[in-house]
Amino acid sequence: MDLSVQPWATNKKDQFPEFNGFGSDDSVDYSEQNKQPLKNYNLLNKDIDEDSKDDYDDEDLKSLGQNTEQSVSQASSSSSQNQRKKKKIVIKVNTSKSRSELKLLRILIDKNGWKETFGYEGKILWSGLSMNGEQLAYDEICVNRYPQMEELAHKKTTGYFLNLFREYFPEHFDFFPKTFLIPEQMDELKQEYKKNSKKLCIAKPSSGCQGDGIKLIEGIKDLPISSYTPHANQLVVQEYINNPMLIQGKKFDLRLYVLISSLDPLIVYLHDEGLARFCTEPYEKPSKTNINNSYMHLTNYSLNKNNPNFKLPTEEDLYQDNDASKRTMQVTWEQIVKAGYDKEEILGNIEDLICKFLASMHPYLLYNYQCVFNKKQAKRFHVLGFDILLDDKGKPWFLEVNANPSFNIEHEVYQPDGKKKVEQSPLDKYVKCRVVEDAIFIVNKKIEKQLEIGRDNHFRGFKQIISGDFEEYKIMDMFSDILKIYGKLSGFKFNSALTSSKFSKLAAYQGMQNDKVIKNDYDLIFKKVLQNSQEQAMSFYDFIRSIEILAQRLNPQNFDPKNKLPSVSQLVNNLIRQL
Repeated sequence: MDLSVQPWATNKKDQFPEFNGFGSDDSVDYSEQNKQPLKNYNLLNKDIDEDSKDDYDDEDLKSLGQNTEQSVSQASSSSSQNQRKKKKIVIKVNTSKSRSELKLLRILIDKNGWKETFGYEGKILWSGLSMNGEQLAYDEICVNRYPQMEELAHKKTTGYFLNLFREYFPEHFDFFPKTFLIPEQMDELKQEYKKNSKKLCIAKPSSGCQGDGIKLIEGIKDLPISSYTPHANQLVVQEYINNPMLIQGKKFDLRLYVLISSLDPLIVYLHDEGLARFCTEPYEKPSKTNINNSYMHLTNYSLNKNNPNFKLPTEEDLYQDNDASKRTMQVTWEQIVKAGYDKEEILGNIEDLICKFLASMHPYLLYNYQCVFNKKQAKRFHVLGFDILLDDKGKPWFLEVNANPSFNIEHEVYQPDGKKKVEQSPLDKYVKCRVVEDAIFIVNKKIEKQLEIGRDNHFRGFKQIISGDFEEYKIMDMFSDILKIYGKLSGFKFNSALTSSKFSKLAAYQGMQNDKVIKNDYDLIFKKVLQNSQEQAMSFYDFIRSIEILAQRLNPQNFDPKNKLPSVSQLVNNLIRQL
């Protein structure tokens, strides 16, 4: 099977095929007599390609021994007429946990001749919500949720780890704006404003979504903090990028879709399609007169759709240059190239950004997966939404990752009487149906067949960007070892408690006490690390900070705060040898 992507045709309709015109490679042909897929025909046909067999489950393979005479007759007749196409398995899609994406899934089920199932039946289950408490109940079905992915995609958790990795590997983690986590890093933010009182930042609630609570700030006084609701004061404050790339004079960001089809081995894909979301007011450099103009500075769809200037995309906008407030990624790429930028260079940097982010988070995801399923090889996958901003130099900046990107294909349309009516969005249907359909076809393949696709190669709209081996990111293996130590001490999942008594067990290991550090110091270190936290137990991030403190205290003469990697690695290697 040829897995390559054909070069773009010159005709616009060929470049951007309409929804019903996806490739025939994975389509289902029907019998004119009973309108049911002839599943056995491909398996009996001598010309069947080996790859297609991987799309059949055990039930289909067993059926080879049944009704053989009838099946052979069908195959012979079809072969003589030379009119029948090769058949694919009917994928059973469980929608019992689906939410806003249900209409999209039913479009795909109808288009491909798949079967909708409920309860605990089916081959693939698409859930609209996290399933951390129900993962084991569906261990026989391929589910679109990895355990604890939502936690790692949380703005604050993401900020913790990206800041951490930038400390250790600054040359590799320069793809996100300078970030402060409030209240933990309030002192650092104050120091930043002392150095540059005119610095403009953007403050976001750590658990917010759809643009709620986002605000541009010029100083500490502007932070949306309430003394009455301290738990609501969890903020992520990022340096504002004031030189964004503009198209037609407006700021925009990109929503790109990334598929993780396997954690062990790690297999990751980036889809060719996506969404570009535009501001609805022409961009101007931030000033006191426009700093509160969200339609100028914030690209969130949920905000801009309320502006009378918001322009809904039409079906024609899928294929041609336009000024809609939401656009396909392919049309946007054409506009970016037209503005004088190098698409391949930008796309390569985006892929590198995504690979580094996921490679850094991979140990924690794999650890959680193993904790939940033990030695079971439960089938899981996850589609993430990466939000990327391009600056006027063409550099991509990571804004955030969404573990539950919307696959709703409807939007609100204002009527002449001023009321809103919910209608199907041609753009959302086109982009999101392609992403979900291609994801389902990929995860329906065995891991071995996915690895055969190969890094930098395409299967349908997805490009494989990590293919089981990512040697260039092995520099972060130390954090995988720290995670093993954390797991050994806590004995629980990544998000579970590491108490003071469990942490103090480190003192029993060889080399973890000397004349500068004794057993009683471990409880003091535990309290120091958590002094700015509202938690009573140590998270994995807190544990890393405690390891740094121990590395400094146990061997102060060799500890360099500007280059902690050698000292921390030495301590971690010592512990790993004793596990």
